[in-house]
Amino acid sequence: MEQPFYSFLEKIIAENSQLNQLNTIQKSFILGGTTQAMRSWITNGSKDSPAEITETLLKIINLATLSDH
Repeated sequence: MEQPFYSFLEKIIAENSQLNQLNTIQKSFILGGTTQAMRSWITNGSKDSPAEITETLLKIINLATLSDH
């Protein structure tokens, strides 16, 4: 289950100019954290919508800050 999702996220990063500027460590962090968040969302039966999960993750990552480095 993780590998197809991980591959999907890699494509999103490659196609997004802001994300594609991140270094390897930053990309790995986002891929790993997002994958584990998805796994937790599924296994714990979260009632949050995909949009709510996305918003939560974006607040943690704060991509605007990362793009400056």
